Amino acid sequence: MKVKHHGRIKVDHQVRSAEVKQMVKVKTFTTELKIFQTIKELTDLDEKVNQFIADHGIEDVISVSDCATADNSGMTMGLIRTLTYRGQK
Repeated sequence: MKVKHHGRIKVDHQVRSAEVKQMVKVKTFTTELKIFQTIKELTDLDEKVNQFIADHGIEDVISVSDCATADNSGMTMGLIRTLTYRGQK
C-alpha cells in the first residue's frame, strides 16, 4: 500500500482489495477558542486528531474539515473538526 503524507495526516491513494470489508466512518472533535490562545488550542486539536488516527491504525483518510461555531453576536467561540476515513466494520 502506498501512503503519502500531507502534513500530519496519512492519505492512502491506492484502491484496496475487495477482501477486506470497509465502510466510511466519521469522527468529530471539538475545541473552545479563547482569545490569545488560538494557536495552542489548534495545536492541541491537531494532536487529538493525530492520536485518534494512530490509536485506531487509520491509513485511509478521506477528508478533514473544520467548521467554526459562533455565539449570538457572531463571534467565533469554537471549532468542530470532522475526520472522515475508511475503517473495517
